Amino acid sequence: MKKYLENDEDVEILETWKDLKEYLTFRAKHDEWVQPFINELAAIGIPNHPLFFQTNCTNLSVQKNGYRLDVKDIDYEDPENLSCIEDTGLFLVFPYKDSMAVYPTRRIAYPSICRNIC
Repeated sequence: MKKYLENDEDVEILETWKDLKEYLTFRAKHDEWVQPFINELAAIGIPNHPLFFQTNCTNLSVQKNGYRLDVKDIDYEDPENLSCIEDTGLFLVFPYKDSMAVYPTRRIAYPSICRNIC
């Protein structure tokens, strides 16, 4: 089954109840909701100007509550991560399954994240 809304610009037009049911089934199977507290969030910026260096995606850490927490390396070969690096370079960091997860922001979330973090 294809991935819905792969890019911010994608729009999936659902014309029948069957299409809607398939979409909701896809979402139920592939979506996972994580609700961290705002004080558990951090952001990491990966610079892309004037050049991108692969080493910028390794040995990452964030400072939280007076402690330095290691963050998993960012897979720069993943198309979604590469798109984020080329666009804004902003990744969210949050606790997930006993480690700190790194998630690329999308263009639609960028302004609201910057407003709330800064």
